Amino acid sequence: MAAAPMSFAFTLLAACISFLHHAPAAAAATPANQTAGFLDCLAASLPAGVVYTHASRSYQSVLESSIKNLLFDTPATPTPVAVVEATDASHVQAAVRCGVGHGVSVRSRSGGHDYEGLSYRSLDAARAFAVVDMAGGALRAVRVDVRGRAAWVGSGATLGEVYYAIANKTSRLGFPGSVGPTVGVGGFLSGGGFGLMLRKHGLASDHVLDATMVDAKGRLLDRAAMGEDLFWAIRGGGGGNFGIVLSWKLRLVPVPATVTVFTVHRSRNQSATDLLAKWQRVAPSLPSDAFLRVVVQNQNAQFESLYLGTSAGLVAAMADAFPELNVTASDCIEMTWVQSVLYFAFYGTGKPPEMLLDRGTGRPDRYFKAKSDYVQEPMPSQVWETTWSWLLKDGAGLLILDPYGGEMARVAPAATPFPHRQALYNIQYYGFWSESGEAAAAKHMGWIRGVYGEMEPYVSKNPRGAYVNYRDLDLGVNDDGGGEARARYEKATVWGRAYFKANFERLAAVKAKVDPDNYFKNEQSIPPLPTSRRLVLILCTLTISCSSGIAGFAAGDDDAFIRCLAAAAVPPRLVHTPGSASYAPTLVSSIRNLRFVTPGTPRPLAIVAAAEAGHAQAAVRCGRRHGVRVRARSGGHDYEGLSYLSLDRRERFAVLDLAALRDVRVDADRAEAWVGSGATLGELYYAVGAASRTLAFPAGVCPTVGVGGHISGGGFGTLMRRYGLAADNVLDAVLVDADGRLLNRTTMGEGLFWAIRGGGGESFGVVLSWKLRLVRVPETVTVFTIRRPRNQSATDLITKWQEISPSLPRDVILRVVVQSQHAQFESLFLGRCRRLARLMRARFPELGMTQSDCQEITWIQSTVYFAFYSSSKPLELLLDRGTEPDRYFKAKSDYVQEPIPRHAWESTWPWLEEHDAGLLILDPYGGEMARVSPAATPFPHRKGNLYNLQYYSFWFEHGAETLERHLSWVRGLYGEMEPYVSKNPRTGYVNYRDMDLGRNEIEGNVTSYTKGKVWGEKYFRGNFERLAAVKAMVDPDDFFRNEQSIPPLPAAKGWSSI
Repeated sequence: MAAAPMSFAFTLLAACISFLHHAPAAAAATPANQTAGFLDCLAASLPAGVVYTHASRSYQSVLESSIKNLLFDTPATPTPVAVVEATDASHVQAAVRCGVGHGVSVRSRSGGHDYEGLSYRSLDAARAFAVVDMAGGALRAVRVDVRGRAAWVGSGATLGEVYYAIANKTSRLGFPGSVGPTVGVGGFLSGGGFGLMLRKHGLASDHVLDATMVDAKGRLLDRAAMGEDLFWAIRGGGGGNFGIVLSWKLRLVPVPATVTVFTVHRSRNQSATDLLAKWQRVAPSLPSDAFLRVVVQNQNAQFESLYLGTSAGLVAAMADAFPELNVTASDCIEMTWVQSVLYFAFYGTGKPPEMLLDRGTGRPDRYFKAKSDYVQEPMPSQVWETTWSWLLKDGAGLLILDPYGGEMARVAPAATPFPHRQALYNIQYYGFWSESGEAAAAKHMGWIRGVYGEMEPYVSKNPRGAYVNYRDLDLGVNDDGGGEARARYEKATVWGRAYFKANFERLAAVKAKVDPDNYFKNEQSIPPLPTSRRLVLILCTLTISCSSGIAGFAAGDDDAFIRCLAAAAVPPRLVHTPGSASYAPTLVSSIRNLRFVTPGTPRPLAIVAAAEAGHAQAAVRCGRRHGVRVRARSGGHDYEGLSYLSLDRRERFAVLDLAALRDVRVDADRAEAWVGSGATLGELYYAVGAASRTLAFPAGVCPTVGVGGHISGGGFGTLMRRYGLAADNVLDAVLVDADGRLLNRTTMGEGLFWAIRGGGGESFGVVLSWKLRLVRVPETVTVFTIRRPRNQSATDLITKWQEISPSLPRDVILRVVVQSQHAQFESLFLGRCRRLARLMRARFPELGMTQSDCQEITWIQSTVYFAFYSSSKPLELLLDRGTEPDRYFKAKSDYVQEPIPRHAWESTWPWLEEHDAGLLILDPYGGEMARVSPAATPFPHRKGNLYNLQYYSFWFEHGAETLERHLSWVRGLYGEMEPYVSKNPRTGYVNYRDMDLGRNEIEGNVTSYTKGKVWGEKYFRGNFERLAAVKAMVDPDDFFRNEQSIPPLPAAKGWSSI
């Protein structure tokens, strides 16, 4: 049996569930005519029984229904002139319009906890306000769509009501909310919202797909209508700052049929100090399926865990990572996910699910005060030893420690307003009492403020962070007086940066855009960004969506660009300049070709090693402002080095290195993955293989290739005949455009989304991440490698291969590598060896393939096989990014549309006998590649192409003479093949970039379309003009450009449809 919950169960229950209610108080002193006009407007606009004023018999009970704290039950607390108990959207719209028209502010209450009561009280008795209460009717409805794995939830619902509704429909879906079932959905989501599944699934707000809200003009908006900036702001920045959010569309998350919980108590004299000290290191690094929090009260530490799996897995994880806690199977209880919700809410098993529907609307029975911190480095043991003395004091409360790590650490701090992603854990200091009177309040307030002060040296700094859902007015309050807007804003930054860090300024900019008159306000609401700072933000900082963009492209000095990055909160450690020791190693870290590591190669004036989206946005905006072009590097191969060098010595450019944006998040249940552009294919494959034996992704064979460049050029590999290109399997993307805006598929539009999937993302913006469709593969696949020398009919085999390989079944690919005097045939088959051998005997008996040539392995092992020519090598080799250039190379490519005659292959062997010879790689098309229209993506080489031919020369010796010999070889053989390959134009693959095909010229400060067409139609054929039209639409000033970037289509040419 698991240990029974200890004596502080009721206190933690109070801390997380029953946060108490409000009692009668006097009305605020407000101008009578102002109030009367507002009430008359409400009476005329709303049905009877919806509006409660001080004259209403039910006013007090309605006001108290969602108040949780006796601190706000005093005669001096200003109360609202009216409570509008809204039951549909029109009631909220009417309240807002009446409020705006008559100078009465409206505060929204979603029905749950509110640590400082700002949803229903004001500290200013001189200003009239009303409360819109959403705890009734349609505004607390929960509609679960199991098939769509989503739910629409009214803001007035509680988390318990959400959990109950999900469990009523399915036992295999859940939602990552908090442990308190009486917490209101609206406030919880708008503050970010974390709970026991945060290490597996992140914040609640990370799973918001859509929302409906009423803005300061009384308009009803959804995600599309409000725009991505406002949608970003309400998911962690406080919905009450920008409008009233009525409902949320939530992504539900998969949960296993069985989860495991335990509660283990350890007293101070049972090594609790040592356990707490070690817990700090262990809990954030556990597998993401495991969550281990601690509640510290009196002289005891209570360790509480939720594990998304069976007890055997949890016991094993604890034994491995935290043996000192001595968790055994008898401590654990296996149950369903919804039973675990009840367990943590009510500290026991066997509770009926209907308890989740209890909103706790009785009169409040206690007082409480909370504060919070974020810990970024483990606290020394002596700090915990000192803490025990605080917990012995009269008036002591408790501490709740919630670990982060896992999914939390993988999400960028600017992805939502919630910035505390990289912390080890959150501390909540919670003081509670039931005695009334000032002396009791002073005692308990003194305790919580005292222990909070004691912890200052050991928690986050500059600023000292705090969680906005643990609202704390001690951090500061707004100045709503008549001073300058800038002064009011600066005062708000004191508390604002504690909650939101660098995201505060972006929130204020959104506020200025959607509620410039600051109608929605309270003592800690986001203020509008002053005009003087707004210009700086638009030009140099994070991510406000500028409706008109940033005009032109300015000239400037290098230092101004660096200063702009600093002003945009890009940490100096991420900005590498030629004078810094980190510059050279950072520059070389993703260079694969020694041809571009020479003293004469033009270098960037800075490398910005972006760690989050905001850094990329800042680099683009600062570049636009100060005349510095930005080239993005995703961390992998780049055949001509255009992501980190310029052939024009006059160009001032910076490199935006995306290697840190390399997260891979696989959702095996949906067969999808979000992948950062800085990840390598190897890192992607490794993550997919770890998540499932039957999922894969169709991309290239080389694991060190960067995802960003590969996908944006199309991307083919060993699965292309079954599933097409990598770009064919892109579902969404996140991109920074030339105005520094952060766009997804919806906001960028289908024209731009089409262009980045094969047309080169670097021409249109900086693609930060990709949502990919994963593909199904059998648990067992088959590979073989058969080598045939020239004197064993290699010429005849290659000649026949051209006709056979493109027409084989889609489940098989048979490629050829030709080097020296040998042809190496390499195959992947999505099935068993016996079937493949039978197929080869029937279709290509000349190859002489038998079952003894086969290996049956998993798909993930096949990626290692083709990369390293061995299936026995460890999968971890896929994670080696190979950051040291060790060779020179030059490549060219062709498409073959008719089989090359035997005599041409015979004449190729002498080229491959030369001392400086390279190799040829022949990749067959057909199958799915022939079924997709050439215009479906910018990649046009579909039906009619038998195979791609890559000419690849590489060498290790230095020197100009050696360079010239190898370049002559690859160019000479390429010339020899001209009669036998595609014509008008002779085409090539853009990911095998080749500057020999042509380079851009600048005319009138933009790239010449006519000159670009020379090389562009070779890569893109008829799609080139459409790409240029997209370029003219999204980057008309040609900010994103390089020697082979897409030029803007001249206006005179026009384009009928993009």
